[in-house]
Parts: sequence; structure tokens; C-alpha cells
Amino acid sequence: MVERPPLRHNESNSLTSSRCSSRDKNNNSSSSRVAVVAVVVVVVVVVVVVVVVVVVVVVVVVVVVVVVEIIAILVLGEGRSELSPEQDRVSGVHNG
Repeated sequence: MVERPPLRHNESNSLTSSRCSSRDKNNNSSSSRVAVVAVVVVVVVVVVVVVVVVVVVVVVVVVVVVVVEIIAILVLGEGRSELSPEQDRVSGVHNG
């Protein structure tokens, strides 16, 4: 292994200070860009989570309604569609 001599203290400071001065100008604009990107990412993630939750709730409600209808058909027999002619006539009057 070849060992390099360590840099003198003044050399390292002058190198980093010249690099930092040019970086500081760009760092302000890049840090604001990073902040804007972070905010946009957070907003997008929140919107996606809300949409997923709404879709899951709608699917659960639909499944529960379908299961309740199936149970009602099994328990009550033929279901609501098989009304007697008298009940059909009364429900027709109420529906318009």
C-alpha cells in the first residue's frame, strides 16, 4: 500500500472554504427545491392514502350490502321481488 502524506491543516481549510462558498449560493436554491419536493411528495402520499381508504370503505359497504341481501333472500325465501299481486299494486301506487 502506498501511503499519501496527510494534507496540511491550511490546505484542507482553503480547499473546503472555496468549495463551500460556491456551494452556499447553490445550496439555498437547492434546499428550497428539496423542501418543495418534500411537500409535494407528502401531499401526493396523503391524497393516495385518502383515495385508498375511501375505495376500501366503499368496497366493504358494497360487500356488506350484498351479504345482507343474500342472507335476507335465504331467510325470507324468495325475497322482495316475489310480491303478491295486492302488495305489488300497493307498492306501485307509492312509487308513483
